[in-house]
Amino acid sequence: MKSKTKLVYSNYDPETGISIARIQTPHGTFKGKARVHPREADIASSYAGCKYAEIRAYIKYYKFLAKLKQSSIEEITKLYNQLSQCKTIPNKAVFWAKDQLDILKKEKKDYLRTAKEYQEDMEELINQRSEILKKINKAKNN
Repeated sequence: MKSKTKLVYSNYDPETGISIARIQTPHGTFKGKARVHPREADIASSYAGCKYAEIRAYIKYYKFLAKLKQSSIEEITKLYNQLSQCKTIPNKAVFWAKDQLDILKKEKKDYLRTAKEYQEDMEELINQRSEILKKINKAKNN
């Protein structure tokens, strides 16, 4: 699912251990935030923190898009119900409303799936980083 988005700001503050990233989208700016885990404060990575913050911004963005679709779904549902109750409205209009509902529901599902994929990607990155850090610590101790 391609969208015209871009990372416009990313920063890691070593004093607080907080990373912030902002993405610009056709629907505005979304901010993500990540905080270094207290156990990893001595080996904090500005790259990892900024990447997690960026991913969180994208998750917010796709959840926002799903919320927009839900609003449209609710309105088209009302329209569909009104059209299907009225005897003077041609069936063509009822079928159009039903088709629109199907399209909107699919798009909402796609946005939520994309947000979930971003979440899973972030969890995988965190796990990979943990494994690498374990190997480094093991090598240091030997």
